Parts: sequence; structure tokens; C-alpha cells
Amino acid sequence: MLISKKNDLKYNVIYILIMPMTNAERQKKYRDNLIQKLGIDGYKAFHAEKCRDCRHKREDKKEDKVLIQYPQDVVEVPVLPPIKKKVKPINKSNLKDNTIDIYTNLIKKLYKKYTNNDLPDDCDIINCINSKPFKFKNIKTQFNFLFNDDTIMDIIKSYNKYVHIIYSIFTRVHGFASIVKKLYPYIKIEKEQYEDYRSKRVIHDDVLAISLNPDDIIAKFADIDISNSNKLIVFLLLLIPSRRLHDYRLTKISQSIPDDTFDKSFNYYFDKNIYIYNTKNSIKDVISIPDVIVPLIDTTQEFLFGRLYDSSVMSIKFTNIMEKVYKMKITPSIVRIMYATYLRNLNLSGNEWEKQAHKMGHGLGQNIKYSYSAVKKD
Repeated sequence: MLISKKNDLKYNVIYILIMPMTNAERQKKYRDNLIQKLGIDGYKAFHAEKCRDCRHKREDKKEDKVLIQYPQDVVEVPVLPPIKKKVKPINKSNLKDNTIDIYTNLIKKLYKKYTNNDLPDDCDIINCINSKPFKFKNIKTQFNFLFNDDTIMDIIKSYNKYVHIIYSIFTRVHGFASIVKKLYPYIKIEKEQYEDYRSKRVIHDDVLAISLNPDDIIAKFADIDISNSNKLIVFLLLLIPSRRLHDYRLTKISQSIPDDTFDKSFNYYFDKNIYIYNTKNSIKDVISIPDVIVPLIDTTQEFLFGRLYDSSVMSIKFTNIMEKVYKMKITPSIVRIMYATYLRNLNLSGNEWEKQAHKMGHGLGQNIKYSYSAVKKD
């Protein structure tokens, strides 16, 4: 920033000239924001994982396998009339950390595209997403472009896979009822398109060839030089029904069975069981941990994974471990597809399949949709 002073016959004026940020300044701001969000230890881990990932890319000149291919069909979005019924009362529910990140990233991209300006981190819409005090009139002023019919239709077409998120954000703000009514009819179409999109995916044969038989997995990892802490991360998704990695990321070590005095924003490990409270579907559960995993857990630490990792760091860490063992960048979400497919092929009874699906954190119907069945070619 450059500040210059200039005397004026009538006024004493200070002229402030704001110079564009240099690359170094932008990088420093990016680092400072990450450190503020992740903490210094979290930032170091995130940076180390990023560097390791980049090094792997340089060392391996072969192109990465595309593990899941989705259809590239161009979907026509019809023009639908807004709903006529009265919208529901303002949504005041608190969002989970991972959901907050998704909502924040999307609303920033949306704002940037239609205003060509960056959305400040301390603005009212971000405060709203974080359940902090906000002024709805400021949001209405910042997002007045939504009230243009051509613009809202362009948003629906450009962000057709994310209409439900945009809808959810603005159900939290007074003064956007007309926008909510226009978005609502497209949520059902978005869901139908997503199910069709998912049903046409193609998973690489090398992924499908990986055995999820516990004995095969244990034997595979016995030949790999890998720490107990890293082995714990992948075994929790491979040896038992694959829950979201987020559930284990938020698991603390307890010295007793959790009771009503425990903070239910976390999950807890005690005596070969993980007590689930904070999960996507909010359904409480108790996960039995097999004996082969128990010795990998350090009960002297606060968290199951040693500390509270940022979700993106945890996902990168998991993928890097899987790449070391299986030579493919298998993400946590791919493992959940693999495990749902594994259950589907076990020919379980309906009750047992449903029981295993619930251990994965969803119902039988969702588990079937998660699983992979090769698309039959004509």
C-alpha cells in the first residue's frame, strides 16, 4: 500500500493509493489464511502432503489411471416455472464443518463469476453459512444479481449439479423467497440426473480386481513398509464396512464409555468400540473394531489419528497410502464404492446386507446405488 499526503487549500486530504498485490504477497496471504484455518501443525502436514504428492507426480512420468469414468453427456436444462406454495421458514440449523467448506467454496465461485470480485471471508453470507450473526439486507445487496431472470437461469444451467446447495444457502436468508421458489423445481431434476449419471459410470478393472477379503488385505500390507498410524487409517476403511473417513477423523480416545456429559460433536473410541455421534446422517452407532486393528491404536493420544486433521489433509494422506500399496490413487470415496460392491457380491441375506449397509453410514437402498454394476454393452 502506498500512502501520500497532499495539502489542499480547503481541506487537509490524505490520498491512499492501493497498489495491486505482488505474487509474493498473494502467496503469503494464502499461507496465512491456511495457517489460521488449520493451525501451524495442520499447515505443515498439509504442505508436506502436497509436496510429497507433487514429487510423486514428477517421479512417475506415466499418466495416472482414470479409476472412474463418468459419461460426458451434455444435459439440457428445461425452463421450469417457480413453485407457487409458500416456502418453509428460515433454515437455522447448524452445518457440519465439511458442509460449511463446500457451501463457502461454491458461493465464492458463484459470486466471483457474476461480479468479477472476490467475496470477503468476513462478509454476511459467509457468516450466515457459519451460523454467525449477519445482516440479511447486506446479503441482498451483494447478491442482487440473482434477481435477474436471465442470470438465475444461467446459474441453474451452469451449476446444475449444485442447485441443491445454492438452494440450501438461500433458504437461510430473509428476502430470497422468490429465488428459492425458482430453484426448488430443479432439485428433483438434479437428483434424477445424478442417479442416471452414477448408473453409467465405468470403474477401472484394476480397481475391481482388488480383493477386500480381510485375509488378503492383511497379507498385502504385511509386505509393505508402512507405519502403524498409516496402517490404522486405511484398515478402518478396508477391514470393516467403509464409513466416511470424516467419522474417524473426529474420533477421540476415551477412558470410559461415552455418556451424556460427552461433547457429541466428536466420536469416541473406548475398549474396541467406536461410538458414533457426529456423522453425515446424524444416526448414532457403535462400531466394533476387530482385534487386528486394536494394537494399531495409541490410546495415550487425544485423537484416534494422533490429532485433529483437516478433512482435505486426511483425504490426501489416505490416498497417498493407498497409492504406495496398490499403485493407484484410490480415494476414500472410491473405497466406499468398492466396499458396497464387495457386499453386493457376497450374496448376503437382505437383513445382513442392510445391517452392513448401516455400518457404512447409510441405508440398504443407498448402498445398492453406491455399489458398482458394470454397464452392459449392446
